[in-house]
Amino acid sequence: MTQTVAIPDAFARGVRVINHRWFRGLCIVVSLTMASLLFLEAHAIARVNLVPEFMHRIEHISYFGAMAALLAHGLGRRGYWVAGYAILLVGALDEWHQLYVPGRNGSIYDWLVDLLGVSAALLVYRYAAVRLVDGWKPA
Repeated sequence: MTQTVAIPDAFARGVRVINHRWFRGLCIVVSLTMASLLFLEAHAIARVNLVPEFMHRIEHISYFGAMAALLAHGLGRRGYWVAGYAILLVGALDEWHQLYVPGRNGSIYDWLVDLLGVSAALLVYRYAAVRLVDGWKPA
């Protein structure tokens, strides 16, 4: 026997809003903006990037994870793998691009940290999309 979990109306309205076409489009636009800022602001980052190494890793995990989650939600659950590969490609291109920016250096280790952030974000997205949203039916 399947049990239906009663959820508040406010949550149900919130789920409807985040699944609207305009909200998904906004997620794609924000993700692409974040990706373009990596390349457009590379010189500025080289001048002010004075964070410790462990914080640099946390920056990579959170930034690339957020980009992956936004793009995955924008593309929908069927396209979340595409989002993962696209953001990993952006990470690889960013590391390659940093080789030519004074004050920056590209690193395979940074790309591996990007991979960790993307993977974690997509796992959380997959869990939230399948288990939480689809599993809860309004009573």
